[in-house]
Amino acid sequence: MVYATIAGGVAIASGAMLPWMTFYAGLQRVNGTSGLYGRLLLAGGLLLVLIGAVRVWRDAAALRGLSLVVGAAAAVGAALLLSRAYGMAGSPASMMLVPRVGPGLFVIAVGGVLASVAMMRVPQRG
Repeated sequence: MVYATIAGGVAIASGAMLPWMTFYAGLQRVNGTSGLYGRLLLAGGLLLVLIGAVRVWRDAAALRGLSLVVGAAAAVGAALLLSRAYGMAGSPASMMLVPRVGPGLFVIAVGGVLASVAMMRVPQRG
């Protein structure tokens, strides 16, 4: 499950660089790193990759807890940003812009869930 933390961090970091919104029927793309929330999610993804790399050698409870907190924060943040993006895309005031929600926030949400689930330990039979 340690490698799931690394995979979740990579997914969050790559989702922050993917387009979050497109305007004018896809002609204008807005990436996540153009704003503060995207840069914070990029930093959180890179932090999860670092945590996962450290957990390969040393599995401490504090690192598992930190991966849970960062992964859950990324998943909740992506869900809130998705609700705002869909609210903006569906408003009649923005119909001239032809807005569409991009794939970046979905990738971040999946990566956040993956990183937060990765902190769980599989029980040993014995």
